[in-house]
Amino acid sequence: MQGKNVWKGAPVLGFNLRLFLNSAVTLRVRALGAGLLWLACAAQAGPLTVKPLSYKGTLPYVQSDNAQLAQRINSLIYLDMLELPPPAKLQDGLKEKKVEEGMQPTSDLSFEVGRNDERILALSISAEGCGAYCEHYTRQFNFDANTGRHVVASDIFTSAGAVTLMKQLGTMRLARVKAEIARIRNDARAHGGKTVAAKDKAQLKEDEAGFNEAIEMYEQCAALIVDPEMAKYRTIDTDKMKIGNNAITFIRERCSIHALRALDNLDEIAHTLSLKDLALHLNDYGRSLLVSGGGNALPVGGPFNQVLIGKIGQAPITLRLGARNTDDTVSGTYYYNKYRTPIPLFGKVIGNTLAMEESESKDQTLPVIRATIKGESLKGLWVGSGKQIAFEAGP
Repeated sequence: MQGKNVWKGAPVLGFNLRLFLNSAVTLRVRALGAGLLWLACAAQAGPLTVKPLSYKGTLPYVQSDNAQLAQRINSLIYLDMLELPPPAKLQDGLKEKKVEEGMQPTSDLSFEVGRNDERILALSISAEGCGAYCEHYTRQFNFDANTGRHVVASDIFTSAGAVTLMKQLGTMRLARVKAEIARIRNDARAHGGKTVAAKDKAQLKEDEAGFNEAIEMYEQCAALIVDPEMAKYRTIDTDKMKIGNNAITFIRERCSIHALRALDNLDEIAHTLSLKDLALHLNDYGRSLLVSGGGNALPVGGPFNQVLIGKIGQAPITLRLGARNTDDTVSGTYYYNKYRTPIPLFGKVIGNTLAMEESESKDQTLPVIRATIKGESLKGLWVGSGKQIAFEAGP
């Protein structure tokens, strides 16, 4: 059954092709039909294998006959969650990451497989992260099962569809927050109307302060939802996206800061829309990925938010690029496959050129990758230590 981790039950192939041959067809046509059947089966991947890897809890480790596909998926998950490359093999495990004194590493890791078929692998990964304070959170990961591409909302919706969808979700969220404000006010009135003993009046006053604080929090949240200045910084990728079998759930971060979380009954605000309702907003790639019979369109999102496989000189590398920000800055990480030590990057996109420095290098002049963007691929030079070495990376 989809949604269960694969080690709890073997995956079932998500397709069943049949070839009907008319008895009057010649042997030549039969041979052609058999060849087409083989090609169709070869192009249609089965579900990926997802196994548990023990590390401060449990993380997913994806396996596939296509090693590069699995490498793309695992690298994105492990670099995003732990800032560590994945192990080359499951049995290698992970060494504990060193953290700065006084800091707590990511812990309490667990995951669920929401969908695993011939088109989509969707994972939810939960963890506890600590900075000034510790907090539990969940991240959503969606992958194209045939290429290993990390699928974000801007990959699958048209520009106009994304704008319409953001307005729709904003309206739904605003209604949810206003309904919560109304509920709290009703509870406050009912609570304030109680007849209490003198000794309980202090508690009543404390409860009233809690109601007022929660109302103020949600009113500020409602104001931010409709604030045009805030809208400038939101994109369809701002929210988390959870792709299911027949629907997509969009998840907005909660209204409360950590100190007020106990007052926040809504927590993360999630809305689920059916694929049928979303169909008009999908682009060609979205339809090919999510709608049965949608074709085999290619993504147009470029190399950002992705893991790319490539080389510096003859040395194989894996590169994780983050999102292209509104100011055209972009961060990333790469590692040499042989050494598997993460090297942070930070830089900027100018036109179709990407320049990124090794931001934590101890070299007096920071090594830099300069590359031309062509579709989903990068090609250029690694420049450092007085050397210029050919660089390339792609899906």
